[in-house]
Amino acid sequence: VSTSFGRYGSRSSPWSISLGKRLEGPRNGGPSLSVQSGLATTLMEATGDKDPLVQEQIFSALCALGQAEPEEVLNACEEYLRQHEKLAHPHRVILLRAMEAVVKSSLAQLDKSTAKIVIFLASSEMTKSKEAFPEWQQAASTVLVAVGRRFINQVMEEMLTKFQPGVLPHCFVVLTFANLSVTN
Repeated sequence: VSTSFGRYGSRSSPWSISLGKRLEGPRNGGPSLSVQSGLATTLMEATGDKDPLVQEQIFSALCALGQAEPEEVLNACEEYLRQHEKLAHPHRVILLRAMEAVVKSSLAQLDKSTAKIVIFLASSEMTKSKEAFPEWQQAASTVLVAVGRRFINQVMEEMLTKFQPGVLPHCFVVLTFANLSVTN
């Protein structure tokens, strides 16, 4: 994966390379991570940059990395979003858009367990707020629709849990159902 990271190219990383394909870092108590997962995490941490060009480069780099190692990148994105609950919506959107692109490019190879993790994350992101944050919620919805092209039963099962008797469903749940029906 080769890409330019703008002003991040010369930034010193807290990661140190140990034996070939493993990285050891200070995060999460210092466990070893794969190179792809460590690189994905470093990219995700840089989404806080306010420069749209840098954000687009990060998105492109995550997509390229995801084409090479889709399972690792999807799992790293899920873990990062889960661990960073207070991450601003625009930065969450970047990661969800990257996840959608990775899912679309590797849907045939995606295993069921990773699909379930992605489905649960996207469903949670989409319905986390009762307030409308269309860009964020739409990004999560499109991840569900992308995964639903192959794992429709799992996506439908998750979406049905969002329907509660006597409570109006979240508007993006209804929109996701509509988009799933058009896509499939």
